[in-house]
Amino acid sequence: MKINKTKYKNVNSEILPETFKNHQVVTRNSPKHRLWALEAVKIAEKVLPIFEKENLEDNRPCLAIKAIKSWAQGKRELGMKEVRKLSLGAHAAARECKTDAARFVARAAGHAVATWHVPTHAIGAPRYARKAIMALSEQSKSVSLSKEVDLYIAQAPKELQPKLSEIRKIIKQIAPQAVESMSYRMPHYSYKGQLAWFALMKNHIGLYLPPPVVAEHDRDLIGYKTTKSSVHFPLDKKLPVNLIKKLVRARIKKNEANNKGVQ
Repeated sequence: MKINKTKYKNVNSEILPETFKNHQVVTRNSPKHRLWALEAVKIAEKVLPIFEKENLEDNRPCLAIKAIKSWAQGKRELGMKEVRKLSLGAHAAARECKTDAARFVARAAGHAVATWHVPTHAIGAPRYARKAIMALSEQSKSVSLSKEVDLYIAQAPKELQPKLSEIRKIIKQIAPQAVESMSYRMPHYSYKGQLAWFALMKNHIGLYLPPPVVAEHDRDLIGYKTTKSSVHFPLDKKLPVNLIKKLVRARIKKNEANNKGVQ
């Protein structure tokens, strides 16, 4: 996705707008409370297109933003039940997103509407909006790096390109949030840490996983040549799709367990 720098350039400077200073003195339903809500709306609206481009049929964040905007402008009233539903809906949409950028936008919307109940939730909107912009920038870099992987596969012997594309597809299917790049001249995937590499060698395709995944699956790997961190798949045999999925999933679980606080 191409970043419209002009559209989003002010979001970083609005991480904590002047409006949000001295939040201890904000009283619910006061003019200042509504002003805070409008500031949160303004920032959430700026990044909403990031979410909508990825999730065309999901209007939950948009509904949350529209509701709090109308309340802040004095055009309608809100109640706890409705606000809770709108906020939880936006956060549920966040959990279903495929990319961090869209996920953070939905979080910003969830915090914006929650401002009705707790004014300081307004601060969450610019913070998550800034995260969305940063994540979008990283996604753009990732697209460029993915082209390097395309080139790596294209430079392989034509008869072996389908196998390289297949192992790439398997990894991306199991770890859709993983960042694809080139490392040590090999296609590389990271998700909450180092996840996997693959490479074409003279007589095999190597799948490389940080220890101890290979050792923990030694029974599954009988018949394959292995090292402490790699499995060799012979070029003259079909790739064991289910085995590759199992190994990558195992590494994902370890990374998630080791990085519970990482988004």
